[in-house]
Amino acid sequence: MDALVRQRSLERKGVQLNEEGARLRREIEVSLLKIPNHIRLDLGLRHHDTAELVVGDPPFPVKAEDEGLKAGYDRLEPLALDRMGVDQLPKIAGIERAKIKICDLLEMMTHGMTEREMGNLLAAPIVIRTERAALARMEQEPDITAGEAQRVRAWIDAQWERHERVLRMADVNHTYSRSTRSRL
Repeated sequence: MDALVRQRSLERKGVQLNEEGARLRREIEVSLLKIPNHIRLDLGLRHHDTAELVVGDPPFPVKAEDEGLKAGYDRLEPLALDRMGVDQLPKIAGIERAKIKICDLLEMMTHGMTEREMGNLLAAPIVIRTERAALARMEQEPDITAGEAQRVRAWIDAQWERHERVLRMADVNHTYSRSTRSRL
């Protein structure tokens, strides 16, 4: 019984974290990449990481760089969603999927910044890698407009300014910054 209570508690906490991440991604999507506000997209966005509560999620970019591992997760995640009672999620493809993935990477970047601000030294590579991946994904997507790309870059610069200001205020000895991130 204790294991079931603990599992339900973890699932609720995971859903809360997922909701916060979804809220931030939605904010990024609407303001930066102009993804239309549509119930189908909101549902897909809100639950696109839900299966990870059951199957787990290796640190970025492990799954992204290993096709076999990614294929295994792709097989397990629908089973996990079914087990959790989350079914009939909309399929999101094309430019919508690309924009949502970029926003997901930007949300991971800001989460890494928050972790780093709280003293987690291991979060620095996450910040750098997710920023690079978001920018690379954006450059590869021909349907992202120059205006959208400019807004994303300006938003990233603003996040770095805020992040570095917080680190300075906390007098945290940090070994990376906007100026050194290209070397990491």
